[in-house]
Amino acid sequence: MDSYRLSKAWHLAHSVAIDVHALARELPKSDHYNIHEEIRIASARVPLTIEASTKKKSHEKLKHYKIARFAATELHDVLMLAREQQYIEKQVFTDLASRTIEAQQLLTSLIRSA
Repeated sequence: MDSYRLSKAWHLAHSVAIDVHALARELPKSDHYNIHEEIRIASARVPLTIEASTKKKSHEKLKHYKIARFAATELHDVLMLAREQQYIEKQVFTDLASRTIEAQQLLTSLIRSA
């Protein structure tokens, strides 16, 4: 079951990262918060950290799951900031945020079972 949750979390995070990178091209390049860079970095960190966890020994996996979950939280916060600055539409935010939250929940489940 853990490999399923891990795979599903990675696929969700990866799809969000792809969509966020496309979205970042449309964001203003000179905003006060540098959101176009922050959102790309945060979105890439989640699937990369999940992927790195698969190459670690079992006692290191928990640490990577927690890092990935924190990165997903960071991504959600940057998405909220982009929405509050009216850089992204509500529907785009809702879609990306819901998939990010689902990945967080899967990671939480993995953390609890570790």
